Amino acid sequence: MKPMNTTAGNFPLSKPVLVWLLSIAAHVGFCQELLINEIMSSNATTLQDNDGDFSDWIEIYNASEQILNLEGYQLSDNPSNPSKWVFPRVEISPKGFLLVWASGKDKVVGSSIHTNFSISAAGEEIILSDPQGELLDKLEAIEIPTDISYGRKADGSFDFAFFSRPSPAASNQLGQTTLGLTPQITPSAAPGFYSGEITLNLTATDSETIIYYTLDGYAPTTSSPRWTQTKTLTDRSAADNVYSMIRTTNHGGERGYRSPDGKVRKGTIIRTLAVKPGYEPTEQTFSYFLFPKGPDQYSLPVFSLVTDREHLFSPETGLFVPGNTYDASHPQPHYTGNYFQRGDEWERPANISYFEKSGGLGFQDQVGIRIHGGVTRHFPLKALRVYLRPSYGNSSLDYPLFSERSYRDARRFILRGSGNDYGDTYFRDAFAQQLVSHLDLDYQAYEPSILFVNGEYWGIHNIRERQDKHYLHNLYGVDPENLDILTRRNTPEEGDAKQYDFAIQRLSQLDPTNPASFEEIETYFDLDNHIDYMITQIYVANTDWPHNNIDFWRERVNYSPELPKGRDGRFRWILYDTDFGLGHVNNADHNSIKWVTSRTGQGGQEWPNLVFRKLLEYPTYRDRFISRFLDQLNTTFQPQRASALLAELKERIAPEMEEHIKRWRQPSSMAVWHDRVSHMDRFVQDRQHFVRAHLKDHFQLKNDINLRLDVSDPAAGFIQVNNTMIHPSTTGVSGFTYPWFGHYFEGIPLRLSAEPSPGYLFDHWLVNGQRREDLELHLMLDDDADIQAMFVQDPDESLSVVHYWFFDTGIENDIPLTMLPSSYSATESQGLLHYLPAPTNSTSPGIMDRVNDPTQINLDGNLLDELGLDASSMRGIRVRNPLEIDGQKGYLLLNLPMTGFKEPKLSAAVSRTSNGPRMLSLSYRTHETEDWIQTGLSVTEFELETEYTLLEVRLEGQTGIAHNSNFQLRIDFSDNTENNSGNVRFNNISLEAFPLIGADLVTRIPINKREQHEIFIEKIYPNPASERVTIDLSTHKLHEIIEIRVLDATGTEITSITEIHSGNLSLETVNWAPGLYLVQVLGRNLTESHKIIRR
Repeated sequence: MKPMNTTAGNFPLSKPVLVWLLSIAAHVGFCQELLINEIMSSNATTLQDNDGDFSDWIEIYNASEQILNLEGYQLSDNPSNPSKWVFPRVEISPKGFLLVWASGKDKVVGSSIHTNFSISAAGEEIILSDPQGELLDKLEAIEIPTDISYGRKADGSFDFAFFSRPSPAASNQLGQTTLGLTPQITPSAAPGFYSGEITLNLTATDSETIIYYTLDGYAPTTSSPRWTQTKTLTDRSAADNVYSMIRTTNHGGERGYRSPDGKVRKGTIIRTLAVKPGYEPTEQTFSYFLFPKGPDQYSLPVFSLVTDREHLFSPETGLFVPGNTYDASHPQPHYTGNYFQRGDEWERPANISYFEKSGGLGFQDQVGIRIHGGVTRHFPLKALRVYLRPSYGNSSLDYPLFSERSYRDARRFILRGSGNDYGDTYFRDAFAQQLVSHLDLDYQAYEPSILFVNGEYWGIHNIRERQDKHYLHNLYGVDPENLDILTRRNTPEEGDAKQYDFAIQRLSQLDPTNPASFEEIETYFDLDNHIDYMITQIYVANTDWPHNNIDFWRERVNYSPELPKGRDGRFRWILYDTDFGLGHVNNADHNSIKWVTSRTGQGGQEWPNLVFRKLLEYPTYRDRFISRFLDQLNTTFQPQRASALLAELKERIAPEMEEHIKRWRQPSSMAVWHDRVSHMDRFVQDRQHFVRAHLKDHFQLKNDINLRLDVSDPAAGFIQVNNTMIHPSTTGVSGFTYPWFGHYFEGIPLRLSAEPSPGYLFDHWLVNGQRREDLELHLMLDDDADIQAMFVQDPDESLSVVHYWFFDTGIENDIPLTMLPSSYSATESQGLLHYLPAPTNSTSPGIMDRVNDPTQINLDGNLLDELGLDASSMRGIRVRNPLEIDGQKGYLLLNLPMTGFKEPKLSAAVSRTSNGPRMLSLSYRTHETEDWIQTGLSVTEFELETEYTLLEVRLEGQTGIAHNSNFQLRIDFSDNTENNSGNVRFNNISLEAFPLIGADLVTRIPINKREQHEIFIEKIYPNPASERVTIDLSTHKLHEIIEIRVLDATGTEITSITEIHSGNLSLETVNWAPGLYLVQVLGRNLTESHKIIRR
């Protein structure tokens, strides 16, 4: 690549009204010749990059008298990763300027250079370093308004300013400075929900600022009224409807426009413009809802969308109306109108506020909005696609919009009116996707909400993910600029179709009977994902697919089995828009197998069914598809499970449906809505039976097989059928797991594996009473079968300490104690010991305090050494005068988080004085809201002696204990609790338990030390493993990892990895011998160990 020579240049500039906050921060400069001269973090109209996008940019200035080659120099927006982006070979002239696009695109096209990061409009550090990593220049975080730049007043100087006329790639002396934005005004009452009228005042920071405002949704100007005095806000719901009376479609019929049944609820929208001489004006939006129930008015979160009326309702530019683009002469006129227009020119600016169910403000952002969807655009209730862009303000949310997702930086999301389900259940597609969200699918998360438009109630809208390149980045960490995303037959939305077309060609060319052919095909397509995708679409009976609503994608990398799913270069399918399913168009008896296996699909074309038909020619795919489908019919699609989830989702929106129906009058009544939900329920009640029959008929399967599975002890282990664990943690498997019953077919291969719990070993199988000792069973059943896995205790496996209390001189003497944290905890949350005395007027009230009474009973010397504690400093605690007064008792309460553990055992040294209570009574509960119970305790009453004795209490075989962070144990005092001069003493309290299978077993680190660190490994799966195990690493801790190594049970190193660049690590385990392995992560300050079981 030839060096790029960059010099000063001229760029056309423009500037809209500015709306963003401004915070001033210091600049850190260094005496260097290469400097950050100017930056723009919110580029709306100033300058386009080579792709036509308004990207952020950074201007570098060469203050020296010589040409500088920047190859190897570094730019970053992350102080902990200064080498985040490295310059290519490029030269910068003496006293010259280099413009670098901070676009996140990470590419070089001609003279255009793009970094792999963009700049947050809210402000973040920009760091320039030399090739050795030495810091050359740094701009501290500073919030910069839209189309305003921030830089040096004079090139290379240390005097900084904001520029209302920026000068990218040119001298800053050509720019025009501004003092910044007018400071924000402050409302006397926070936006949100109130149960009565409120008095509101808006105040500026100084007397020079003038506040202009509007109440009709329009953006204020300096011709708008001035805010000069306090105003009283009241409920406006009795006012005439305005926006809801505007027709949002031209056609009639069942799904045509209908005016609301009465007056809709209305909030008060205040838009303000703060103007101060020498500063840019600042716009703000405040939404107030004064309804009878205040914050409890709605059971769902509420969006307030505010924008100029013309953006939604004018014939020329309105998104919600037929408008000037409606063509009455068109053969299908209802498929014309403004709402069918697409692209940047049909995106409108808006302000959106999100109020949580509590009524408090979750977030507020300037956004862009477009109409979303296909033919449903002509329905009265429109779906909105919401865009966050630097040109509006923030490039992404800083809020966890979806409770089921871990990310909080969505760049786009959808407010959906339920698509083709409009007027029916309003959650059909959401239910379909929630039903299978645990499968290997790229599905859309869901949260229901209420929308207000310019203050008027607009009804229920489903918050859904926008499945685009940013969505895939959030799920898998892929490079959003390095993807192939295709739709329908093979139309690219991102990237191109070359790899897909090649894969389809090979699918048709290869011999399906040759096992090597299938191995090749599996390098092109993620077939586990494809099978789950096909199973889902077939089960829900979606007939608006596969000729439509079909998208698939891959990251543009060469296939590698070492890479995790989504990152391995194979195509995956995206699940969306199943509105035609679940009884909407067809009943439960619809033969969807026939629908997707006929030679020609909808419209007489072959391509919709081609991939599935060709794959079914491969025996391995056929068997995997049938087995996987049967497994899911036995679990995921169990009628009682599907019906329960349906009822749950119905209950979430039921309190809001009556008001929604009055707004849109679709469906016509609550009774009709209940009936349509019931129709969907009847579908899931019957669908399992029909699908099983369709599978049997199409694949010419033989007799039905009833499979009964059992285990010798549910606490000792479980059985896995194919890839489905028959375990309470598996979706569709009930809490009372065994015996378990499944339904299969004669001639379909079954693989059963026995998975022992920690502390147990697999011993043998009983297959119809016959002993089998294989660890895995590969069966081709020809009749009903009764199979039991027999487990025995592992003599070499022991309990692990979960919590331990050591009472020493660190506890002050003669001080009443109410709570003592554990000295050691293996869980993220510490154990806590509380004493709750009975209320008393006695002169000797019950207290807990330190006592000088050490003992060797239950002392864990090894743990004390690890904690750095001295056994000679041991003291103890006593509960003095644990009186029972008027039926009320004093008691000890132990909070014992069990995250990652099961089957606890409590041990302690206990004693009493001669006048103290003679008995202890024990009980437990799984949550603080539950009742205390004693079921499953090995000891419920314990007699105290005047010398220390060992109290040991086990709790086995009870549901709700394992992996429960809310587990509590209670110790009551009885027999002689009327005496006010006795006490009970405790020492060396421990809770031990068995680690759960697959749980992360972190090397023991005391709580007080662990707080200084964060774990490296977030998840290991599957665990136990057979052919491959995936390790999810904490991405922000990668730079601290020195080495990852795997050891076998003898301590022999199996593998070692020192080059770690990804948050996902995939290890092939097919050649490992069955048994226990240890994965160790060696960090700079921490070594972390986890168990892996190779089955």
